[in-house]
Amino acid sequence: MKNNKAFAMAELLTVIILILVIFAMIYSTFIPTTAEYEKRKYYQDVSSTYKAYYYKKIYKQYSLIDLNNQKDNYITLYDGTCNYLDSSMTNLCNEYSNLSNIKKALLVKDINITTTDESLNDYLKYLKNTKNSSYQIIIETKSNKYAAINF
Repeated sequence: MKNNKAFAMAELLTVIILILVIFAMIYSTFIPTTAEYEKRKYYQDVSSTYKAYYYKKIYKQYSLIDLNNQKDNYITLYDGTCNYLDSSMTNLCNEYSNLSNIKKALLVKDINITTTDESLNDYLKYLKNTKNSSYQIIIETKSNKYAAINF
């Protein structure tokens, strides 16, 4: 009887290499997907979407913005104080923003813009794939969650 130890060792190494290649393929597919999910879990959550909806209601009714003559690609609606509102609604808007932990609110004409805020730019890239290009109200909460709603 022959000694087949060398053949068994070569066969074992082949199987191990094959298993490692399969795991590498699974890893290279799975890790970017989970990283993308981790980033996107801060986009369009229910609570933030409701906050954007109520901003829309406030600004639809009490806004001083003339969209027909708007030349800027975006307007800052809130950045610590509410802007472009009838004076009777400014205090209510400020209270709502503070109670809702809103950090920033924008009215965006064109979602193909870039800003100095890198996390907002990531969110705008996400919106390019999911929203049409009409006016959007975008809010950012103090917990860095984003939501957008058509204006």
